[in-house]
Amino acid sequence: MLKKINNKDAIIMILIIIFACVNISLIFNDSVWQDEAYTMDMIRGNIDEIISSTAEDVHPPLYYIIVKIFTMIFGYSVPIVKIVSIIPVILIMIFVALKSKKIFKEKYFKISILFILLIGFFPVAFIQNIELRMYTWAMFFVTCSGIYAYELYNKPKSRKNLILFVLTSICAAYTHYYAALTECFIYLFLIVNLIRKYKAWKEVLVIIGITFALYLPWIPIFIKQFLIVKDHWWLQVFDANTILSIIQYLFDGKFTNIFLITCIATIVGMIMHIRVNRKDNEIWFAILCITSFILMVTTGCLVSIILRPVFVHRYMYVGVGLLFLGISIGIAKIEYGKLLLSIFVSVIILNFPFSYNNAYIREYKNGTEDFKEFSKNIEIQENIVTDLKDVYYTLPYYLPNYNLKCTIIDKDTKGYVFTQKTLEKVEEIIDNSSVEQKFSGDIDGSMKFNVYYIK
Repeated sequence: MLKKINNKDAIIMILIIIFACVNISLIFNDSVWQDEAYTMDMIRGNIDEIISSTAEDVHPPLYYIIVKIFTMIFGYSVPIVKIVSIIPVILIMIFVALKSKKIFKEKYFKISILFILLIGFFPVAFIQNIELRMYTWAMFFVTCSGIYAYELYNKPKSRKNLILFVLTSICAAYTHYYAALTECFIYLFLIVNLIRKYKAWKEVLVIIGITFALYLPWIPIFIKQFLIVKDHWWLQVFDANTILSIIQYLFDGKFTNIFLITCIATIVGMIMHIRVNRKDNEIWFAILCITSFILMVTTGCLVSIILRPVFVHRYMYVGVGLLFLGISIGIAKIEYGKLLLSIFVSVIILNFPFSYNNAYIREYKNGTEDFKEFSKNIEIQENIVTDLKDVYYTLPYYLPNYNLKCTIIDKDTKGYVFTQKTLEKVEEIIDNSSVEQKFSGDIDGSMKFNVYYIK
């Protein structure tokens, strides 16, 4: 006989279903930006080709393999790949709810509700949770790894927890390098505490040994990719404005300051709590979750300042599950947690129509359909030239059989030209050739350009 679902579990399930419905309502398009176009191009190959291609790129291969498997089963299309990005968010909601019920007992409901609301409905989630990239999968693996690390700390002799911790950590490292960086801090905190409390040298050596063995095949490739990024990377500027925008990124919207102030108030409350209750392992776990996220972002910023710009706002998404898990646990524990929970829930609800509307416009009113209609008139034998790198890397998805070239526009240029230059400027460069403007518009709301035909 099926066990009756209590009201709290029912509310958690309803919230997860609402999240799924909201996100699925945003997937029915054929609109991609540069990196998403790269994903769609990558998964055209077989798994061997994906691994070899990613070895020449700047990311590890696991995400592309996951997407490839899904598209082999359900078909190759943008909506299918968007669903692949939604799945790990649903999985981490369920995972946190189940683990919270086991670990945190009566506090599980507050923790689960707030975590689901934060990870599913905070401002940037409406974009990142349906993006055709690896960030939600990296977030899933990192968050699972953090929870298994806590379980392993509580039961260091548990072979099951050890295997699951290493497995999720390795999956994170094979999904994104900033996920691997976050794992370094999770490992550091776990190892220090295992040795400090249990003198568990054997378990520590086993963890390090298995992890090293599983990641060893990719280390030479990582080193090669790092050297490529060090010398040739598209990001050029990393200044004070960049750092400020990174701080605001996760909650960028109508209520950014309220989100940030509430997060800071939560962290302050956790610090005050731990000063009185120094042996509260749950709060320590929450603090270390947040600290792992902060250290990952800080390290990315420091490398970008000292070495060269390599940290992009969206990379912090790989650790956001730890951040929100830590905040959710903290609010369930600290003295004025009910007030902060009320503020978070209220602001998330108030923010919803604004963020959803922005996401809807981004997905369905972004100019892509107009471009696709225009592109039907371009014959395959025509040359296509662009001086815009983002357009060059996106066009192969929409025009896969065409001769594309990324170069400067000069007097010898012929065929279709994609550029942001005005008609007068192109006529000036081409000189005596005939120039006709064919299209002016956008792809995915992120690439504005004009299209000219030069005879």
